Amino acid sequence: MGFFDGGIGDIAGAVGSVVGGGLGLIGSANSQANAAAINKFNYEAQKEFAQNSIRWRVADAKAAGLHPLAALGAQASGYTPSAAIGDSPDFGFLSDLGQNIGRAIDAKRTAAERSEQERKQNVLFNEELRGRQLQNEETQTRIDSMKWDMAMQAARNAEQSVRTQQQVPAMPSLAPDGRTMPGQGDATSSSLFKVKPPELAISHPQTPAAEAGTHPEIRYFRTSDGGYSMARSEAYADSTDDDTAGMLSWELRNRVPAIFWDSPSSAPPDSYLPDGGAGAWGWSYNPFLQAYYPYRKGDWASRIKARFYGK
Repeated sequence: MGFFDGGIGDIAGAVGSVVGGGLGLIGSANSQANAAAINKFNYEAQKEFAQNSIRWRVADAKAAGLHPLAALGAQASGYTPSAAIGDSPDFGFLSDLGQNIGRAIDAKRTAAERSEQERKQNVLFNEELRGRQLQNEETQTRIDSMKWDMAMQAARNAEQSVRTQQQVPAMPSLAPDGRTMPGQGDATSSSLFKVKPPELAISHPQTPAAEAGTHPEIRYFRTSDGGYSMARSEAYADSTDDDTAGMLSWELRNRVPAIFWDSPSSAPPDSYLPDGGAGAWGWSYNPFLQAYYPYRKGDWASRIKARFYGK
């Protein structure tokens, strides 16, 4: 707000202050010249600050990267002169007299003049309010940014905590000298694992190149519809993992005869038949379902059903 925006009353008050200060110079003849120079300098400085205060604040706001309206709510620097009048009488009543004259002049303003003055004050108030709002919005933006950073940090901490909890201990291992991992003492064994010597199979007395005893080559699985599917036994499967000829020979001995001529040579035991078999039931292989199903002997319809439809 400029120096003359306050109206005639403000001018009168300022004039009264100047008159009071000027008359104070009479009190000291020896310092009158110096006091006059100082008072003139103070007056010019006060006038400069009053006329350029807003313009300087706007320039400072732009230089600081702020919106110019923010300058209206900033604390402005002012200049407060001190009069050097020596040992002068107190003429401060003249300043009060000037202020009273200003109030009297303001009271005589017309309605239009008062309306215009009020409009100017409202404009200044609205601009100051807008500056405050911009400052509040900037502050809220910073607060939201801080909340987002805190949320992201909390998420990273939670993820790291879960990852740490899900880690399992490393597997122990033996050193070349038979001891456990370094740092676990000089023990030659650990409670986490046991060392078992290798199992040695003995040879058959009559055939030294063969193991003693035999292993089954078929195992059965119960299907959901009551049939029995067959597969290589665990021992046979382990022995023929890299033996293609051995796997083909198993298929030729067991699955091929069952598929093409319904051979019961690889069928499950009769004890798996209804009523324990009892001579009235037999096995028929279904090539579509790849499983054996029971049928009643002497009943061709029962066998056809088991052979092509299942149970």
